Amino acid sequence: MRNPGRVIPWSIIVSILGIMLLYVALNIGVLGVVPWQNVAKSSSIASLVLEQVWGKGMANVVTVLIIITAFASVFAGLLGGSRVPFNAARDGVFLRQFGKLHPRYHFPHIALIVMCVITAIGSFFTSFAAKGPWLQPRG
Repeated sequence: MRNPGRVIPWSIIVSILGIMLLYVALNIGVLGVVPWQNVAKSSSIASLVLEQVWGKGMANVVTVLIIITAFASVFAGLLGGSRVPFNAARDGVFLRQFGKLHPRYHFPHIALIVMCVITAIGSFFTSFAAKGPWLQPRG
């Protein structure tokens, strides 16, 4: 990269604008398929739209794929996020224990375990609505 001071800010701005455009297009598409009153009541908008377009079976398949993607995203975030305290510890600006690698597998095991515990604790503070209808109390 020839001029990172100029290229990186522009790439961030273009990325944000691109995601905004994608988000607006997705919302317009959802409102073109399902009335907004039904969207407001739904706990899973993707399933609602896919059920309207392709039927219940395909909605269930895509819902499972969304769940798999969510787990993969958390997994990737944990693996990448554990490198931040590891590198900070290696640079001497964080706790020394986080800078250690596993003796056999050579990955930052202490940083990864701590990130997993923090993520697990954070997951207990999310609402049932965010977790989906399969975890909501019936009644």
